[in-house]
Amino acid sequence: MVILAGSGHIAFGSGIPTRLERRTHATYAIVLSSGEEIEPQMANYLLLSKKQVLPAAGVLGISLEEKDGECRIRLLSSGGAAEKAGLNRGDVLVEIDGQPIKTIADTRLALWDRKPGERVRISARRRRRLKVETRRDFEVELSASGKPTGT
Repeated sequence: MVILAGSGHIAFGSGIPTRLERRTHATYAIVLSSGEEIEPQMANYLLLSKKQVLPAAGVLGISLEEKDGECRIRLLSSGGAAEKAGLNRGDVLVEIDGQPIKTIADTRLALWDRKPGERVRISARRRRRLKVETRRDFEVELSASGKPTGT
């Protein structure tokens, strides 16, 4: 069995390891990363690695909401990639590069390994006056995010 938990729940065998041993009589080994202060007897194994900086992710600059089985644009970042491409608040995402979009998770998967400057094709439905919906295609050049992740 492998349990992934924060160091406060496993360091020095306190918390999860002792409860697991008490309830199942199983043995355990504690593995911690080197990102914290290291003390004797803190863990059985330490992972010592260099700090890694991840490349910037390509983002649309939107906030989404799921409603009635659809993924709708709730907010657009001012000057963001989606706004520049012509997407509007309330547009429903239908596809990103041919991948169907029904949830926020679908959007994250479609943009998973995309970088700033890459272009994606987005199909969206837009409600017009008198509740007439039209489907439009947009080419969006992804921008960089100030946050570690985003859409």
